[in-house]
Amino acid sequence: AQIRLTCERTGADHDAVVEYVTRWMEREPLAFLPECIQPGLVEFLQACKARGLRLAALSDYPAEAKLQALGVAALFDVVLSAQDPDIDVFKPNPRGLLVTLERLGSAAAQSLYVGDRVDVDVPTAEAAGMRCVIVTGRRAAKGPTAPLGVADYCELQNLLFG
Repeated sequence: AQIRLTCERTGADHDAVVEYVTRWMEREPLAFLPECIQPGLVEFLQACKARGLRLAALSDYPAEAKLQALGVAALFDVVLSAQDPDIDVFKPNPRGLLVTLERLGSAAAQSLYVGDRVDVDVPTAEAAGMRCVIVTGRRAAKGPTAPLGVADYCELQNLLFG
């Protein structure tokens, strides 16, 4: 729908817009991703796998190549994006999480959604009936309606596994 709308509004050729989006949203950033890996992420994912947890990645945009570039793709059991035909909607629509749970064979009540955006990830998790933790980069404010926030993946790992 975004490609179609772009073509309608700009008069640009469909194939050209697809190529521009693919290049600048999906291919070009890959070389820079390893520099951006969150501290403790790899160790957290490895600790989850060592405990037998099944992991999934859900992104609004294709994530497989990004996970490969970060060196963590092999740690995920399921990788989905809004572009998958079974999803076809962006967050905060919960459909992506519901499909992810189905593919994992997991119930929402037994799952934890780890995100980084309060404005998108919290309502997505709530709509899917899941608990949510937001990795904030700093200690999040606490309150009766505030989501659980952690500064980084080291703090999350300690919170979950001691």
